[in-house]
Amino acid sequence: MNKAKTEFFSADMHKLVGHICEKNNDTLVVLMHGFLSSDEHPPISNLFASLAEEFTVFSFDFSGHGASQGTIGQMTPENYVREAKAAIRLMQTKIRPKQVILIGHSMGGVVALEHIDLAAGVICLGSPMHPDLFKHRHLSPEEQEELQMKKEVTTTIFDEEVTITQNFIDAFEALSPLDRIASSKKPIIVMHGVKDSAVPVEEAREAMQANELVELYEFETGHLLKGFEEKIGQLLRKRIREEFSAEPRKEQRKTFLNPPPLVESTSSPVTQTRDSVHTMIQEGDFVEIDFTGVISSTGAVFDTTEPKVAQEEGLGEGNNLKPIIICVGKKQILPGLDKAIIGKDVGTFVAKITPEEGFGKKDPSLVRMIPLRVFKEQNIRPQVGMPVTINGVQGLVRTVSSGRILVDFNHPLSSQELDYRVTIHRLITDPKEQIIGLLEHMGIKGEVEMQGETAVCKANIPEQAQTLVTDKVKELTGKSVLFAK
Repeated sequence: MNKAKTEFFSADMHKLVGHICEKNNDTLVVLMHGFLSSDEHPPISNLFASLAEEFTVFSFDFSGHGASQGTIGQMTPENYVREAKAAIRLMQTKIRPKQVILIGHSMGGVVALEHIDLAAGVICLGSPMHPDLFKHRHLSPEEQEELQMKKEVTTTIFDEEVTITQNFIDAFEALSPLDRIASSKKPIIVMHGVKDSAVPVEEAREAMQANELVELYEFETGHLLKGFEEKIGQLLRKRIREEFSAEPRKEQRKTFLNPPPLVESTSSPVTQTRDSVHTMIQEGDFVEIDFTGVISSTGAVFDTTEPKVAQEEGLGEGNNLKPIIICVGKKQILPGLDKAIIGKDVGTFVAKITPEEGFGKKDPSLVRMIPLRVFKEQNIRPQVGMPVTINGVQGLVRTVSSGRILVDFNHPLSSQELDYRVTIHRLITDPKEQIIGLLEHMGIKGEVEMQGETAVCKANIPEQAQTLVTDKVKELTGKSVLFAK
């Protein structure tokens, strides 16, 4: 494949970088990547290689992405639309093809639909049909409020820190992919993963209902369409060879299951990440997560696994914080958070937790009057708001009066609605990592080595606790544990 680099300029005079592979035929395919991606990332990079076997293919990086100049924070969807038009016109002038096919992944598909009048047809891969839901999917309630007040907010999307402006949101919400599809007389192909956690597959099905010319292909995978690259390339080459004839299809929706088997390395733990096959999390799965808990009514952060957040919110230096490994659905985290993770894919989401599935509702019987002498016996001078421990039970001093102290033994977050921002980093299938995660959850540090189906653990654990640890590991991983000195 002779893939050549090319450069051109946007209307904002940013130097844009692209790649082209020319073939002696009359078809030009223009590929457009998604938000925070580039033409070197899947699925655009995979499609380039596949389609370049038969057609002239051109892909490029929008401003602020990949090798192109500019910053993402300065971009709005209007910029993406203008830059896409410039790229199409440049290639039409240079190649002079008889037909142009536009293919866009995620937001790139929305941009491609804006230029359907310049093409023989458009192919959307994992593309949102409701841009007005962008802020609700990617911004927490607190971030939405900050955006409204400051007109911009910095957040994390797809594991990347990015600044989102109100201008970006307004311009994105102004786009209407479904209207473009409904009014088009040109063929449109929509390809979507049924496990896509970034854009629900229901939106792809709406596109099919909007116009009888739409063909919908569903794949048993996630947003990046991993595992089906070869199948998608074959399908698209076939459809493009047919010159995108605009005829209503009797069978408009096709579902593809069982992707080709993955080749797994035997020299390292087998894990699944954003860049491998997407899979929906099930009860009993081990996952590595980060989370930040926020009180819904006040926006106050009360817990986090992220050092940067801990420092910013005054929760300490956060030097010892790191992602945690949990076994989903096994009561290692709040019940509501456990439930929220089940069915999710790798990525970031916000879970709203009710008091019933959080720290419980406040129990009036746990608010008690404690004689002052109890505190004097422990050499404690009670003050309002002071955390105290009475008979081994933690509580909070609510009022101080002569001789009697009102102490609330409810959890400090009882009756509170909570928002948890959760990032699922990866699914963990390696038994050694699973067992290390379980030990860390129990507060046990040590070394673990696997010998067949047995984990040899070198840790300082009291004998009376070894049975508890062994039973829990066996229950959740199916592996035996042998303690070594």
